[in-house]
Amino acid sequence: KTGNMMFDGRGLFVPQGLIESLLQTKSPTHVSMLLPKRDRSAEAKTELARISKGTLQIIDWVDDSRDMLEMQRVRRTALNILVGMLFLMSSMAIANTVLMAAHERVREVGTLRAMGLSQSGVLRLFLLEGCMLGTVAGAIGACLGGGFAWYLSQNPMDLQAMSGDKIAEGGIQISSYLYGSFSLELVITPLLISIAVALVASVYPARVASLMEPADAVRAD
Repeated sequence: KTGNMMFDGRGLFVPQGLIESLLQTKSPTHVSMLLPKRDRSAEAKTELARISKGTLQIIDWVDDSRDMLEMQRVRRTALNILVGMLFLMSSMAIANTVLMAAHERVREVGTLRAMGLSQSGVLRLFLLEGCMLGTVAGAIGACLGGGFAWYLSQNPMDLQAMSGDKIAEGGIQISSYLYGSFSLELVITPLLISIAVALVASVYPARVASLMEPADAVRAD
């Protein structure tokens, strides 16, 4: 055993002499090729087919992993839908929070308006509050998510230990160790999106607060 389920679950290592005796040939029956970039597999497949003039059966990683790639596509679509629902829920929560803050501070808004604060000034105040909510929440999420992604990039998950030989028996060609992917772009982009969502969700409550009449707001209970 090599310790890698990709090999141990799909083949048996025996002396070369026994192989030649069983297959009655000294020529290889299979050749594996590792390309510098996997995106060039289609190009390499076409070139190999041209060179061999159709005498070889050529299978690239896309053909060999088509079912797994389709599962990944479905999983990514489901994840995008889930993320969209979470963004919608968070934007509604922020809008509700800012709207409640506007209604609870009617007298304060009226006092500020009476002291000369313009409608645009009130609008900016409540937009700033919503933006701060999104920034704080996004920063916490970015730190937690980015920290976990960085940890997985340095400490891979051992799939062999987690699943035993079940994955190998299924014939899926994957490494025994699964590393995470960490990049600042994956940390900063969600943070900016959370701030933008919070800002958009705060527009209506801020508009409601800015349209309050100073006299009515001061007299409010």
